[in-house]
Parts: sequence; C-alpha cells; structure tokens
Amino acid sequence: MDQIKITFLGDVMCQGPFLKAFCSEDGYDFGPVFAQMKEVFSESDLVVGNLETPITDDYEELTKERYCFCSPKEFARAAYDAGITCVSTANNHCMDRGRKGISDTIRCLDEIGFAHTGIFEKGRREERREPLILSVGGVSVGVMSYTYGTNAFSNHQYLKKGDRYCVNLFQNQELPDPVSRFFFRRRKQIPGILKKLYSLANPVQAALPVFERRYPSKTRERYLLEDVRGMKERKPDLILFCMHSGGQYNEEPNRYTRHLASLLAGQGIQIVIGNHEHVVHGCDLSGIERNQFTAWCLGNFSGLAGVTREPFDKMSEYSVACSLYIGKQDKRIRKVGCRVLKSVPYQDTQGACTVPAYQLIQRETEPEKRRQLIRDMTAVASRFCGRQISSADICDEYAAWEAGDTK
Repeated sequence: MDQIKITFLGDVMCQGPFLKAFCSEDGYDFGPVFAQMKEVFSESDLVVGNLETPITDDYEELTKERYCFCSPKEFARAAYDAGITCVSTANNHCMDRGRKGISDTIRCLDEIGFAHTGIFEKGRREERREPLILSVGGVSVGVMSYTYGTNAFSNHQYLKKGDRYCVNLFQNQELPDPVSRFFFRRRKQIPGILKKLYSLANPVQAALPVFERRYPSKTRERYLLEDVRGMKERKPDLILFCMHSGGQYNEEPNRYTRHLASLLAGQGIQIVIGNHEHVVHGCDLSGIERNQFTAWCLGNFSGLAGVTREPFDKMSEYSVACSLYIGKQDKRIRKVGCRVLKSVPYQDTQGACTVPAYQLIQRETEPEKRRQLIRDMTAVASRFCGRQISSADICDEYAAWEAGDTK
C-alpha cells in the first residue's frame, strides 16, 4: 500500500451507568462497548480517540456523580484491545479526580501501552516534556492535545502553581480568581441588582454558560505556540492536533473554536480534530489543497446521550469515525472518509455499545425502523461532509473529499 489510514473518533466516554452494566464477577468487562468496532479499527494504521475520563485501578475512585467521571482501568484496556492505540487526554474531565487522577491516568495508560498526550506528570514549564511522535506505516506523525478548560467551576479542582502545566490548556481554568468563584457558588443568593450590574459590565460573558466563557491568558497562548514550534523542530511528516473546545450540543462550532482552529492552521498544523460538543459538526475542507483539514466535532463515540439520557432530539447517539488516507511518499491527504456510528443500548442494561450505522441497517428487518436508520445515517453524513447525501445512497463509508474532486 502506498498510503496510510488514520482514523479519528469522538469522545470515548464511560458514564456512571456503564459501571453497573459491564460489571462482572471478576471486576469489569467493557469488551462489548467496543466489540463491534474491532473490524473497523483493524482497517486503520492508527486509531485516535478522545479519552473523556480519568482512569484508575482504585475502585474507590470510580464515578459517583453524573458529571464528574473516573473509570476503571479495564475500560481503557478494552478500548486498547479493540484497536484504539492513541488517546488525547486534555479535555474538560481530565481533572475530575484532581492531581492524583492525572498521575493515575498516566500510569494506567502507560501500563496498558497506550500512546497518549495532553496531561503530564511534570507540572512546571521548565521541566522537559518530549512531544509525542509516532511512526505510522513509515510516516512520522506528531500528536498534540489541548483543552479549553477542566470543569474547575464544577469539580473545584484547580492546578497549584507547581502543577500548572500538568494539563495543556488554551486559556486559564474556569473562574480563575477567588472572587469570581465566590460569586458563582453563591449565585442563587446574590441579589438581582448585583446580577444586573454584572451583566451590564460583562454582557458577553454573562450571556454564556460558564463553560463557554473565555478566560484568556497570554501566557497560555505563548506556551501553546512554543509547543507547536517545539513539535515542528522535530520535523514530523504531519502534525495532528486534538482540539477540545466548544459548548454543549450546539449545532455549529462557536467563535472561540473557530479562532483556535484558525490560529493552529496559521501555525502550519495540517490536521485539527475537534471534540466536546457531543454532537456531530461539519468539517472544513477550505485548506485541503494546502494539505490542511479541520473536523469541528465528531460527536460521542460512546455515551448515553440520546440512548437512555437526554437530549433525545439532537442525534447525540450518533458519531463519526473520520478517516484520513495519506500518501506515504508525498505525505498529503488523498481522501477524507466518514463512517457514521451509533451508540445503542447494551442488552437490558443502562449501558451502551457502539456499532457502525451501516451494520445496523443491514440487520434491521422492520421496514420503518430500517428507513429511519437510513434517514439518520445520511443526515449525519450530510452534516459532516457538507453536502446532501441521498437516502438512496447508503454505504459503509462516505467520501467527504477525495483527491481530484472538483466539487
């Protein structure tokens, strides 16, 4: 083969009900979550996912709250055994178990054999951190991962000075100063007149949910650009950047996400893969002739949204496996592939497993259910590819773009 295939997944999540659904006599068996994806993964030279949870081998640390995660090592092991071999770890849940959770996650992933980047044991800027560069079929691929925040407003886990760079952050953690934290935590008791004054003084921020507000940091941005330069000095053939940014279930990337993607493209990053919104967005093919590509959001690879939990009207049970076919000689993107996936209930439990939508269509015997699956799959594929795909045109993987395409 004169090309390699790199496949990117959305948020790999293990929500609380998964713990009960996949509990076995010997601990946990999460194999069913990934089992029906093994064949898909085997077609790729590298499979990259966003690991949206800390990992531990201490069962006392596991998820107890709906929005504060921690998953057993067996979950990561099952993902690795299925064929996901590289994970982005910089996301808004990476500090749900604080500094210890970072150390536990790194240790567990290293023991399993995962390639990973985004969180680090070393927390001081001056400490040397080697960039992640992988050899993929003879092509050297640099992998970077950054997040907009760490849910600090919710999990109350703030990085101390000596640990400040354990997480790759685009900006400061949410509510970075004690005063803003004080008012946020007591927002229900604050008199209406004070809220009105705040909204007048900060109209843009006040109009946004806290996890979409901006906490700019010139220092963080400078270090981001230094990291990019450091990666480029190693001269990998390609640099792919996992960008965790956005809001919750928005239909389009927000202004800040677009700003970040533009900033990265301007630095010469070839591939930017976005996640966090939990629904599929489109992709940006405007730079494809310059060998640059951006996927705004791939959705939830695994999760309960749209399956057993709201929202049920956002198609959040669907995600996309985005595959880039890259020439070994010229290191250029030759094709962008899009395979629609769906999270479905696992037996009679509150868990879920992920299945290619095409396979679900082939198995479905009830005509109306089959038609609905086709409508859903082609709608998601149309959204990602940026063109209308007919319900009559059903296939396992769609081409969002291919070399020689004049569209």
